[in-house]
Amino acid sequence: MDKKEILQKTKEILAEIQQQVSAFEQHDYQISDIELDLFLANTKFLVDHAHIMKRLQDVSSAVPLPAVEPVVAVPSSLAEETPISTPKVETSIEPLHEAKPTINDLISDRPEASLATKFESEPIADLKAIINLNDKLVFVKDLFNGYSLAYQEAIDMLNKLGSLEEAKSYLDENYAQANDWASHEATSARFYELLSRRFAK
Repeated sequence: MDKKEILQKTKEILAEIQQQVSAFEQHDYQISDIELDLFLANTKFLVDHAHIMKRLQDVSSAVPLPAVEPVVAVPSSLAEETPISTPKVETSIEPLHEAKPTINDLISDRPEASLATKFESEPIADLKAIINLNDKLVFVKDLFNGYSLAYQEAIDMLNKLGSLEEAKSYLDENYAQANDWASHEATSARFYELLSRRFAK
């Protein structure tokens, strides 16, 4: 990311923080734990972007490296007289870590849907239309580490993709592994249930 993109993201984060503060004021500062967690996550996100901007600034004003000294050739007579010892390198084999289950693993273990859930599974064009506020707050908290901008970007991208397989692949590469969705099995299952309606035929 360059400085322009960082500043644009910073503007978006600030706008969201302002919306949260306005909501707090409208509700006489009665703030739920989830709303407070989201507010804290957005302020942390803002600080993270400020640190990224600082690093970009430091890199752009870095001092150039000094010139490398030339290599001096060793006469072949000296090279032949000096025996070369090969250092012994000890290698150790580390045990493989168990791989975390993928999104496909989580979904394949789910039981067959009941008649009621099949009735609810009519296709929809926009994920935002079927995700209620409670689900959104839980998804942001559990699946997107409290970053509502990351959630919004993911939903926008999922609405643009052409198939459920593409959507699963996108989520697995960008969010599921990084945010440990496997530890929030019920939340991720609910998210995928709604996502499957987006691509229902």
